[in-house]
Amino acid sequence: MGTPLFMALPRHYSTRSRGRIARLLGIYGQHRRRMWDAIVFPLGDQPSNASWSGFQACTEAGDGYLTVFRERLNGDVRREVALEGVAAGTRLTVIDLLRDREWVAVAGAHGAIPLEIGDPGDFLFLR
Repeated sequence: MGTPLFMALPRHYSTRSRGRIARLLGIYGQHRRRMWDAIVFPLGDQPSNASWSGFQACTEAGDGYLTVFRERLNGDVRREVALEGVAAGTRLTVIDLLRDREWVAVAGAHGAIPLEIGDPGDFLFLR
């Protein structure tokens, strides 16, 4: 959750891909310190190439970050993901840091909030 790794040489990426990575790393850099200082919990399913999984970083201020992955063999566009320390009925303002979207989610049973990832192999980076 705290340090992104790349297993390829960026010089082999297209100009478009390098631009997308630079944007992602720029956004990550704005939030890195708060994520490093947070307590991190796993969320979703155990990774299997067909699951929704990720991490929840809880800050001392009571807010936090979610990195949620829809793995490449998963067919579900929508999923409810249970959050650590969130009670049913809690209203959360969710900010999608990569897509500049914001919405209010109401936690259901077990503190689960509904999320959507349109494409397999994609992910969400939320605050």
